[in-house]
Amino acid sequence: MRAALVRRLRSYWKIEAANIVLAPVIGTTMVVAAHDAVDWPLILAMGAASSLLVIGTIALRAHYQTVVGDTGAMSRVLPLLARCQLLAIIACAVGIAGAVVQHLRDAAWTPSVIAAWVFSVLAVLEYINYYHVQLQHFDHGPDWARLLAGKGFRTSHLGRALKRYRKNR
Repeated sequence: MRAALVRRLRSYWKIEAANIVLAPVIGTTMVVAAHDAVDWPLILAMGAASSLLVIGTIALRAHYQTVVGDTGAMSRVLPLLARCQLLAIIACAVGIAGAVVQHLRDAAWTPSVIAAWVFSVLAVLEYINYYHVQLQHFDHGPDWARLLAGKGFRTSHLGRALKRYRKNR
């Protein structure tokens, strides 16, 4: 079981790190291929999503390092991740504001508007997934079974770690 966890976490943080860049590149490529413009409201929304992916990468890498034996990894990043929580909320708000501006300006569901909304929603979902409730259940059998059994969502790993960190400060 521990070996499987190590393999999963080794991949997770690397995938999350790659998505910091890949998601905006893919979004930009799709918008440009649809002959639409990539401008500041969409860039704000992409920046919001990418900033949450940075937070996720840091948290997942620390969790991975802890599992492979670096017991102080998470405690070293918790102060940073705790401070980033407010910044993450602000990033989500800025991303949503960008999507709203893009939508109001275009007054239609253009590729830029759709992309701005997708990136804004992604940022909010990543915020919830890291800081509050684990939303991702589809990639690990026991998590999926727990969800299907009606046991609901559980507090995220980072959320639990931050609660302990704040309590012991």
